[in-house]
Amino acid sequence: MVLVGDEWCVVVSEQIVRVKNDEFVPFILVGNKMDLDAKRQVSLDTAQNCARQWNVAYVETSAKTRDNVDKVRQLARGGRGPCPLLQLSID
Repeated sequence: MVLVGDEWCVVVSEQIVRVKNDEFVPFILVGNKMDLDAKRQVSLDTAQNCARQWNVAYVETSAKTRDNVDKVRQLARGGRGPCPLLQLSID
C-alpha cells in the first residue's frame, strides 16, 4: 500500500497516537535518504505540511552524505528537554 498526500499524514498521526497512547508526543519528523530523491515516496510538500499540522520540526537527512545529521541531533538536544526521534517507514 502506498499512501500519498494528506492520507499519509493522517495514517502516520494515528500510528503515533496509537503507539504512544498520547495525543501530545514531542518529536522531530525526519526524512531520510535525501540523496535518493528519485526514489522519494513522500513528497517534500507533504512532509512539510504534516510537520506544520503537527507543530514539529521537519528535517531531511542523508546518512550517506551526512547532510543534516548533526542538525537533527542538535534539534533533539535543544528546546524544552529530551525529544525522541521517531522514525516511521510506510512502504
